[in-house]
Amino acid sequence: MPPVNNSRQEKFCLEYISGKSGQRAAIDAGYSPHSARVTASRLLTKANIISRIAELQNEAAGNKVMTVRQRKERLSEIAKTSKVPANPIHAIDVLNKMERIYADEGREPVEIVQSFVFILPDGTRVTPRQLIQPKPSQGKEENNKERR
Repeated sequence: MPPVNNSRQEKFCLEYISGKSGQRAAIDAGYSPHSARVTASRLLTKANIISRIAELQNEAAGNKVMTVRQRKERLSEIAKTSKVPANPIHAIDVLNKMERIYADEGREPVEIVQSFVFILPDGTRVTPRQLIQPKPSQGKEENNKERR
């Protein structure tokens, strides 16, 4: 897919994949700071924006991101040669997680399906649709408790 026709939208995509929040990416792309959060949310629901972000991420992964094998080799090297005691332990821990050694024995195997998700700062994975859906209101339940 070629760059998005709208230059601000293309700039938003580039800023977003660089690791910035949606709000920060929107501001840096030239959108109003007062509505940047809403703008980012709206942009992240557009099919052309989602496709462009996915394409840019794939390009970045192909050019700059280590393959799984390269990461495992590097972690193994750290585990074997590091002079700092915590580094090998952490490297081995990460390798074990990559190999799913810590998986629960009673769990069914999970099929990995490639899809577009956002990883929030707290580690929660959400789809673009989940980002724009309002959360259920708790106000009604709280009001009912207060009346009792």
